[in-house]
Amino acid sequence: MKKILVISNNESLVILFREYLCLLELKTLEIVNENPPIAYYNTDDAVNKILSSDFDVLVIGHQIAPFYFEVRSGVWKEKREETALNVLAIENIHSFLEGKIVISDGYTPWNSDEIMSSYKKLGVRHFINRIPFDFPDRFNNLILCLSDKCDCNNL
Repeated sequence: MKKILVISNNESLVILFREYLCLLELKTLEIVNENPPIAYYNTDDAVNKILSSDFDVLVIGHQIAPFYFEVRSGVWKEKREETALNVLAIENIHSFLEGKIVISDGYTPWNSDEIMSSYKKLGVRHFINRIPFDFPDRFNNLILCLSDKCDCNNL
């Protein structure tokens, strides 16, 4: 069984991963996040969670920052101060993740060659969020990555 840790600034995303595992009756995967899940809004919290968890696969979103409501436009936005790149660049995290599968769940890396290159330099080889707001596609990409049937090496 592969143990998956999801680091995200959105608790709902962890719930979706957990629900899809149940829906598809995938007994070979387990989400190890606490229940109910906790969102991670800064590098220190994300690093502490990674270092204190037992997992085989890290799924990490690009933004590690809280959402805020912009009154002017009337929409929810993210503060763009900290990203997964800040987390993955920390020396003890980089060495801790050796031998583990690290997957980017952010749409931003998929959308930017420069950012994707930065992730690759930090050891990320898989990018699952290719169509915004299409969670089934994201989850199917995760399954493809974990079964070595993905096209991530060609990106």
